[in-house]
Amino acid sequence: MTQPESSERKLILLLCLLSAFHTFIFCAAFPFFNNVDEQSHFDLVMKYASGHFPRELEPLANVSTNYFITYDSHEYYYPRSMKIPNPSWVWSEDKITSSPTVTTVSWPRLNYESGQPPLYYTIAGFSR
Repeated sequence: MTQPESSERKLILLLCLLSAFHTFIFCAAFPFFNNVDEQSHFDLVMKYASGHFPRELEPLANVSTNYFITYDSHEYYYPRSMKIPNPSWVWSEDKITSSPTVTTVSWPRLNYESGQPPLYYTIAGFSR
């Protein structure tokens, strides 16, 4: 191996390590479903994993909304002056049984990511 190839490999390795570190910090600092468009991407992965390939804009699937209700982070949706409610995964058993079920919660929002190329979502769906 010549000297330029060796230094090029080291540079590539360094960039890969920096990228992995950046991804780790982002995942550790931000909740799973943040306020950008993570719900839409997650919904598409769930649809592809079940064998459903959207051909038009569709509302979010009920199977996805179950995860949103359970694991969503409310910090982004409330002003700082309001008290943020506890996430549902820390609720008592009484509160869980008295809360509305996924089928009674309305999620009419369309998934605008449905028009994205399917390769990423197909790979992610198979890995699920």
